[in-house]
Amino acid sequence: MPGLSTRPASPSVGASIAVSAPSAARLLVAASPVVAAVLYTLAMPPFTLAALAWLAPGALLVGAERTTPPRALLLGAAFGLLISIGVTSWAPGAAAAYFGGSRTTALAFALAVWLVYAALPYALLTFAHRLVAPRVPSWAVPACGAWLWVACEWLRTVFLTGLPWGFLAHAQWRATALVQIADLGGMYAVSFVVAWTSVALVRGALALAAAERPGRVVLQTLLPAAALLSLTLLYGEARLGALASNAQTSAAAREIALVQADVPARLHWSRAAAARTVAAYAAETRSAGGAALVVWPESAVAFYPDEDALLRAQLAQVARASNALLLFGGSRRAADGSPRNAVFLLDGEGTIRGSYDKQRLVPFAEYDPFDASAAASGLAYAPGRAAALLEASDLRLGALICYEALFPALARARVRDGADVLVNLSNDAWLDSGDGAARAQHFAMSVFRAVETRRPLVRASVGGISGFVTATGEVQDALPPGRGVLRAAVVPGTTTTPYVRWGDAWIALGGVALGVGLLVGRRRSC
Repeated sequence: MPGLSTRPASPSVGASIAVSAPSAARLLVAASPVVAAVLYTLAMPPFTLAALAWLAPGALLVGAERTTPPRALLLGAAFGLLISIGVTSWAPGAAAAYFGGSRTTALAFALAVWLVYAALPYALLTFAHRLVAPRVPSWAVPACGAWLWVACEWLRTVFLTGLPWGFLAHAQWRATALVQIADLGGMYAVSFVVAWTSVALVRGALALAAAERPGRVVLQTLLPAAALLSLTLLYGEARLGALASNAQTSAAAREIALVQADVPARLHWSRAAAARTVAAYAAETRSAGGAALVVWPESAVAFYPDEDALLRAQLAQVARASNALLLFGGSRRAADGSPRNAVFLLDGEGTIRGSYDKQRLVPFAEYDPFDASAAASGLAYAPGRAAALLEASDLRLGALICYEALFPALARARVRDGADVLVNLSNDAWLDSGDGAARAQHFAMSVFRAVETRRPLVRASVGGISGFVTATGEVQDALPPGRGVLRAAVVPGTTTTPYVRWGDAWIALGGVALGVGLLVGRRRSC
């Protein structure tokens, strides 16, 4: 018949799409760890493009859903390694500067740390998500993915020595309303909300692109995430309003001064330079008049001030001239002779009113985790056994030395012991490779300790960033890298937050709920 052809029909547009769909899916899976890692890296300081963090978990986990479990394991490992390279690119340089040796050795050390503390946990995350996602209802997948993400971060905090650096929540440190839920569930609660929303957004977008019913996608996937995010922000605004009102009516504010002398780390343990180091801090302290407490950073005073009467007299002179108590970092020898990285509180008479020994030491830098006898031989620090509050007039100070500010459990313990102000003395300048990324990241992570405990955080760093953080996580004032003095009125905290009281129990309860759900679902399918 006219107009008809007996030749084989050419593939239709629909068939072309059908043929190309598997290729597109494979491309999505292969690219997911790279895309997620780039988004994650750019969300973190120093870039701080925080909005990108809302896409990273979804890109990774949805990619893992669309491949086999072994490949999902590899996707997570690749993501963990890539974000380590992106976020902590300064690590090999810091290792080479601190330990000496070749750049190759330093790179090998950093690579080992990245593999253990990031590649392995995220590999377990994507593997678990690949197994769980097909076994739960579609509407529950974002919630399960968010819980698994949080479980991965918790594992990074407690596994071996723990290294909770560069978590999803940390990218949101300036989103003040969002981070207020940290007083309920810690930084992990913030990560949970971001991860849930991210997985829902990516799954929802792909479902709509695949022409699924829009009403169903919105109702089952997008609406629950929107409700969670809305409740989170409403809670945050309510808490900000209440805390602002309390701060305005409080009469308990106390003036505290931070001193940042930017003394090179290599001089801290040179006895010949110790007096000059103290003199540098003393010179900066002259402009801190009027403060009730002056805070110097970690290792500001080398050696053992409790054993050196001449050094104590020099420090007492500074305290008298400032008419303030002096809080500073130094070293202390315990009763068993082991050295401790310590904080001292000293008055104008040269009396040490109290001290605190660092409990969470930096592995390899402060102690050898493979050699328990190193501290006893004087080759490394030993951890403090009991935490003591430092009472400065009517302030009860809970000290966190440098790296300890990364661990929520330590801040919670200080507050349960009665601290009304958290003080973080830090020496993180040696991490800096020149771009300031490590310092900015360290400062951002410490902000969460203030929100979790509703205690102001006072942070003094050798070369910056030093600053004052309010109980809402807002930066009251800060010093950039370099020398300087900063003063602020600090309002002590008094409340006990749910997170201080209950800690990470909610994560365990979520795991139980997920396990029960999987078990019930399996029985119904049998």
